[in-house]
Amino acid sequence: MYYELSFLKALILTIFIETSVLFFLFKIVFRISGINNWILLLTGILANFATLPYVWFIMPAFVKPRLYYLVISEVSVTALESLIIWGILRTNYTKALIASIVCNTTSFLIGLLINL
Repeated sequence: MYYELSFLKALILTIFIETSVLFFLFKIVFRISGINNWILLLTGILANFATLPYVWFIMPAFVKPRLYYLVISEVSVTALESLIIWGILRTNYTKALIASIVCNTTSFLIGLLINL
């Protein structure tokens, strides 16, 4: 039960961090005003709901060395979330990939700081 509660806390925190970064990137950095705020919110939530359960519950069963697990999960999550961002927001793929990299790097680093 402890692992599942930790997952829910991580999911909520990750959604908050990555969706905030997504808003910042698309509204301030990329200056794309045509994207509806609700669609940005949905994108952040959907991207994390689509990837985080696999990272927490599926990947550990198949990838044992911790370093391999971190690399494989972060690369695959970044790739999948960039496709979700690209598909929902209808932006060019470069912006979607940059957004995914920045979102995931930010949440990963904040996660490291929290767990120190």
